[in-house]
Amino acid sequence: AEYIVLPERILFRLPRNIDFIQAALSEPCAVAAHALAVTPLAEGETVAVIGTGLIGLLLVSILRASGAGTIISFDTQPDRRASALAFGADAALDPRDAAHMSEFRDMTSGRGVDRAFEAVGASDPLRTAIASTRKGGSITLIGNASSMIELPLQEIVTRQITIIGSYAVAGEYSRVIDLMADGKLDPRPLVSAIATLSEGHAWFERLYACEPGLLKVVLEP
Repeated sequence: AEYIVLPERILFRLPRNIDFIQAALSEPCAVAAHALAVTPLAEGETVAVIGTGLIGLLLVSILRASGAGTIISFDTQPDRRASALAFGADAALDPRDAAHMSEFRDMTSGRGVDRAFEAVGASDPLRTAIASTRKGGSITLIGNASSMIELPLQEIVTRQITIIGSYAVAGEYSRVIDLMADGKLDPRPLVSAIATLSEGHAWFERLYACEPGLLKVVLEP
């Protein structure tokens, strides 16, 4: 439709320096911002982001703009680790690599991070999150790739780790629009392609098939 009627209360006025590509990505940006909003992160605290797909990468960028201390990302895919560094992570590690895990322990003085964010939603990434979090720290769960996962309960209990769930958004659009307007958040590098509406079906199939390198496709009618 060329025109649509919506309640004014759910609309946001875009600053002139934000283009429609950025605006189209405000929703996943807000999902990442909501995960931070529900997490008791103090300025300068160390953070781990497990899984640097779309939401994980946006979270790295928002954490960097929000005063987090050292940000360490984990992903098994080399291209995503490279992207995490480009988006502001201090280190991008493969949790399967013993040398990388040794580097992680050195970076945190063997203590672990204060706050971890799990952005996949599967058993192995959750284990990485638990292993990387200090005693008394917290893990915020964002991903839900699997409806059921294994939880190493003993480690959670004995190390007094707090588990926080984060779902969708709750008023974070204004926050991410401000970050984009101030030049502190730019999701455009995550756009893999800009396509016409008629090409949408083919792109959805490629995204559904998890084609390597594809993160977000913007359709322009």
